[in-house]
Amino acid sequence: MLPTQIQHRCTADSDCITYHSAQEERWLTGRFHSGYARDESSAYNNDSTETCISGSGVTQELVKGELLNMGKLAEKVAVITGAGSGIGRAAALLFAKEGAKIVVADFAPQGGHETVKMIKEAGGQAIFVEVNVSKSAEVQKMIKSAVDNYGRLDILFNNAGMQGKYIITAELPEETWDTILTTNLKGVFLGSKYALPVMLNQGGGVIVNTASSAGMIGLPGLQAYCASKAGVIQLTKAMALEYADKNIRINCICPGGIITPLSGIGTAPTDPALMPPFHQPQAMRRFGSPEEVAKVALYLASDDSSFVTGTSAVVDGGWTAGIPKTPPKKKQE
Repeated sequence: MLPTQIQHRCTADSDCITYHSAQEERWLTGRFHSGYARDESSAYNNDSTETCISGSGVTQELVKGELLNMGKLAEKVAVITGAGSGIGRAAALLFAKEGAKIVVADFAPQGGHETVKMIKEAGGQAIFVEVNVSKSAEVQKMIKSAVDNYGRLDILFNNAGMQGKYIITAELPEETWDTILTTNLKGVFLGSKYALPVMLNQGGGVIVNTASSAGMIGLPGLQAYCASKAGVIQLTKAMALEYADKNIRINCICPGGIITPLSGIGTAPTDPALMPPFHQPQAMRRFGSPEEVAKVALYLASDDSSFVTGTSAVVDGGWTAGIPKTPPKKKQE
């Protein structure tokens, strides 16, 4: 059988109106290459082909076998730290849904095993590795587990972290400072340090780091947390520049007020006047969910962000944008 020819015209380098038949006409967006990020509405025949004349005059071709119904992370292997709860768990479930094999890494076995169970019950593949991300030997074991079990490592999501209690600087114990810095900042360094050689050897990969909006502005009583997350942002930029020409992309996410066990927002007072600064509602007048952050992590981990590296994706409901407008006061009767 001869391949089915599909005619369409392009209005931009990557946006094409595709005519599958006289009755069908739809937009097809994305990059035209073997790692094509799928259009979820596509239902192509395996023996059809497609040619696109882009706005730049470049002819790009798709083989329809590349557009099978597969997730954005199909056949990828992802290590996610802090995956026993909160943002890490939400990302593990979403990545697995998109086809990735997951290494659920967490210092708390119960939460980690629960995440693995949830993934497997949904038909995905996952294993659990207990890890303290501030310990070099344990991080090396985590990375080795991914390679030993799945043969490769495509995505590292350095998500594990801790916030600590609200304590002013003069009263902050040195050991508390050290614990927060080694968990939040050294943990990202160690994860990246031992994942990068694997990615270099296999020809590429992606690293996503969880920073915070608190790394962009100061928060009284959270000086160690702010310093560690600011460090993650700068570490991300430096590493991104080092490996940009090695087919390794490195980005970070800066969540704001997200309802997670780490933030404690779910148990915070309902009166904003009684909340610590980081717990007060954002400009959007609500807190975020772990799933909303996980979707940004998926974007950064997938080929959808193929030209994105060294950036900080802020997910904070407008919290760091500036002073939000105050609601108009109700007129008294």
